[in-house]
Amino acid sequence: PRGPRRLHKAPSAGEIAACRPWLEAEVRAVRPQAIVCLGVTAARSVFSRVVRLGDLRGGPHADSPLGVPV
Repeated sequence: PRGPRRLHKAPSAGEIAACRPWLEAEVRAVRPQAIVCLGVTAARSVFSRVVRLGDLRGGPHADSPLGVPV
């Protein structure tokens, strides 16, 4: 249904953790120079913790758990 209800809900911490091995394998295979997080769900996936986008804005973060600047 449309209206004030959300159409999609954010993934739970368990769902994010379940996808973590896939994310790590993808980063190893692609070997990107940097990762750009396009939202809080992506940032939570990369940093493996609850984050606020306002705290991350403003520049690269070299201390990501994936070993790639974010």
